[in-house]
Amino acid sequence: MTRNTTAVTNASALAYLSIEQIENNNTPLIPTGYQIQTLISSNEFVNTEITTAFKNLLIQISLESGYLFLPSLINKISQMFHRIGFYRDNGSIHFQANIEALDVGTDMIINNLNNFTDFQEVAYNAFHNNTWAKGANDIRAMANSGLQKLHYITVYSNSNSNTNFNNIDNINSGTNILNRRGKNTDRFLMINLDQNADPVMPTVRIKNNSDVNIKLRVKIEHENYVATAETSNGAFGPAIPYDVNNDGTIQSNENIYLNRRFTDYFPNQANAQEIEEAIFTVVMPPQQVWDVDFDNRIRGGTATVEFIPYSQNVNSWAEGDHHYFQFHIRGKNPTYQQVRNYLNAQNYLNRFWFLIRKIRHESGSFGSFDSADDNFNRNPQHDNYEFQHFNRRFNSQTYNLRKFMRRTRDTYGVPGLPAFGPPRGFGLGQIDNFGEASPIQVPNPPPIGDTISVIIDEEAITVDYNRTIVASDQEVWHWKRNIDAGIRVLEMKIRELRNRRDNPNLSLRDLRDQINNWNNANPTNRVVSPGNQVEPPANEATQGNRITFSFIETDIEGLTDYNTIFNGATSTNQYEKSFLDACLLKAYNGYGAAPHRNYLYFTLGEGGKPKLHISRPSNNYVAEVCRKND
Repeated sequence: MTRNTTAVTNASALAYLSIEQIENNNTPLIPTGYQIQTLISSNEFVNTEITTAFKNLLIQISLESGYLFLPSLINKISQMFHRIGFYRDNGSIHFQANIEALDVGTDMIINNLNNFTDFQEVAYNAFHNNTWAKGANDIRAMANSGLQKLHYITVYSNSNSNTNFNNIDNINSGTNILNRRGKNTDRFLMINLDQNADPVMPTVRIKNNSDVNIKLRVKIEHENYVATAETSNGAFGPAIPYDVNNDGTIQSNENIYLNRRFTDYFPNQANAQEIEEAIFTVVMPPQQVWDVDFDNRIRGGTATVEFIPYSQNVNSWAEGDHHYFQFHIRGKNPTYQQVRNYLNAQNYLNRFWFLIRKIRHESGSFGSFDSADDNFNRNPQHDNYEFQHFNRRFNSQTYNLRKFMRRTRDTYGVPGLPAFGPPRGFGLGQIDNFGEASPIQVPNPPPIGDTISVIIDEEAITVDYNRTIVASDQEVWHWKRNIDAGIRVLEMKIRELRNRRDNPNLSLRDLRDQINNWNNANPTNRVVSPGNQVEPPANEATQGNRITFSFIETDIEGLTDYNTIFNGATSTNQYEKSFLDACLLKAYNGYGAAPHRNYLYFTLGEGGKPKLHISRPSNNYVAEVCRKND
């Protein structure tokens, strides 16, 4: 008869603080084989086959416990029998199955009835050596049990966000085992920044603990939700009841709506070892490891390690008949200095003087705040001030699994996920103004919430269900690619300002030609320039130096062709800019309600003389950008 002579020495590390415990006493609750056989009905657990197997294992544990001389293990065995439903009444042992008795009972047998301090020993024991743990794991794998074997894999990472684990560089360290961490609180890994401030995915290693080859892939998925039904606020999916106020109740008017879904699988096709239809996996022999290759993609959300024994066919994936392990990935924000360095390195800031102000406005990266990360400074112009590509963590806030969080003074969405602004904007640039593709260009758009990549004019474009062109997944998650996309939008708006012919109020060409034609024909009666416009006006609050827009030449490439209307007027004041710069800012955000007009536009007066005007709508994007710090 096999003797199990091990006992638990680190129960907390095995995550069993939540399991009901019983008092240690002089009379352990260990039923005899006869009591187990007679008190548990023949089909108590799912069906007769599973019940018989479980009863036989319990009888084996009961018999072999008589050979043990370890009080700690005897107590653990007693706790297991109590947890599945055995109890003592008036000196007699009775049985009434507790909730999830099969699941928790086999779980306790695998994890508690040993004295291993190393998780890898626990995992190995669950598959080898004909132990109680292996017997319990085999029962969990039986058809129709509704359970899965435990500890097929170990997932390591030396990245951690929420807890005070003493992470060390050796990824194989027991400290770095995610299996030991609470899945809803302590499995949050970080997209960090390298020495060049480029985002870097967390290091993740997976080990096959089982005795068979497994096929494995990693899915990373994030769904962005909004809490307002209007499509202008980004609500594209149906209403989903949700505790929006986070008060423990769901009222009839509390709903969230799908905005966008991000889904990626790793490995990609090029790195796959097994390809079955459109499913790409790696093949892991027993006791081997795989360091997850995220290729060049930066992604976050919920990461699910999906795997099946090699012998199972491809249908196991589609039917959901696979094993899984979950953890979560959140993003780290760049600092003010890192953003500024990138803008300078790419010559973006030299081309567009307003970029820092625009990024601050779009992403909410202004004002002082109390960060939960001590590495960030409260001062908006400090080098280490946190720019908000991902939702910030305020004060002592932790990363969490909320699907939605209201923006308030103390929160700004779910921490560590891309900062969102309706209807389709994400990250530093909040890019949702690329335009739309036509039905000819995109005959088969994706389902609501999803996006697809298509080629339009030899360029890869990402479109959503409404054929709206949106930022790609990489541009949403990678802060530098997000800035690059914002530059492309500015360049697109410059082309529109140059070439637009459908509305003279939006065409710089018409503005230039009307002014120059009149001035050339009437040199003593030239078009009168409008007065300077300060943004924001002196009666409004500002965080930075106000900008004065004047009738002077611009330095922005692509708009300099229209400097002829200014008759050579320039300025050396860094806070005095051309009206054409204001036209570009207004075009970037959109013209709002009709009538659509540039910031500087003209009407024809007496005798056809152009008269210049400034268009400042109540929702003045130009003023809001200029209100921010450089």
